[in-house]
Amino acid sequence: MTSSEDPSDLRGALLRAARAELARAGRASSSQRAVARRAGVSHAAPGYAFGDRTSLQTAVAVQGFRELAAVMDQPPVPAGGRAWPSWVAGTCASPTPTPPCTR
Repeated sequence: MTSSEDPSDLRGALLRAARAELARAGRASSSQRAVARRAGVSHAAPGYAFGDRTSLQTAVAVQGFRELAAVMDQPPVPAGGRAWPSWVAGTCASPTPTPPCTR
């Protein structure tokens, strides 16, 4: 953990370190000791916070799926950067409407 991080956020620091370690070493080769080293905490900290390596990796997966679900709940944004409803409305209002408006 860096000196600017909240020491009470051990789980958060370990999850961030575990994500980085999983990206580097892969699921089979990552270890709690490497995660602890990356997070800057004692080698016993991951075991204290999560129990075992499988539980730590499960927590990383759960966090990833929660982030994915949050992104999927957002409306799609086309390349122009505007949300679909205003993009479709703008397309339909143009002098030469495109296919979604010409049906």
